[in-house]
Amino acid sequence: MRKQGYEAVTIALICDEADIAPRTFFAYFPSKEAVFFYEKQQLHDSIAEKLMSRPEGQTTFQALRELLSPAIDQYLAHSHHTFIENKSGAKETNQQLEMYDEHLSQQFETTFQECLARDLNESVDSLSVKLAAASTKTTLESIMSQQNIRKAGTNKQEIIETLDKAIRFLEAGIATLRNSDNSR
Repeated sequence: MRKQGYEAVTIALICDEADIAPRTFFAYFPSKEAVFFYEKQQLHDSIAEKLMSRPEGQTTFQALRELLSPAIDQYLAHSHHTFIENKSGAKETNQQLEMYDEHLSQQFETTFQECLARDLNESVDSLSVKLAAASTKTTLESIMSQQNIRKAGTNKQEIIETLDKAIRFLEAGIATLRNSDNSR
């Protein structure tokens, strides 16, 4: 992809380079986009698994706070997508990549909905849960997508402090939702 650009790389070319059959490729990846976003999918899956299997009594945000340091390590270690995006402009110019990235983002939001529904003791389809999940996803993605976070030499502690501040903000919102539901 770095040599030829995203558009020029076909699944057949990937299979030739990897010396595998297309059937083998499709056993591991549903599409070329899935290869492009492999590390992001792995990170999301790891976070989702840990949030969904958190101990009873631990809130989504408490579990998320515990995941910050290792998740940031993984995020910073697998930043080759940033290189591809910056060098080829692929993400910005390819509708399939944008749609797949949005698909991953929606998966993350669904995970937050399920976790926050448990925290709020409400249905996943309730407006409070949907608002809290959308706010959580958007807040975290906004922070992590900032270019200064992806630059080499970024101070990990500053990233954690920024995310922790955002989590405290989100926790206050959840507390407000709980209080408004209790006052009815």
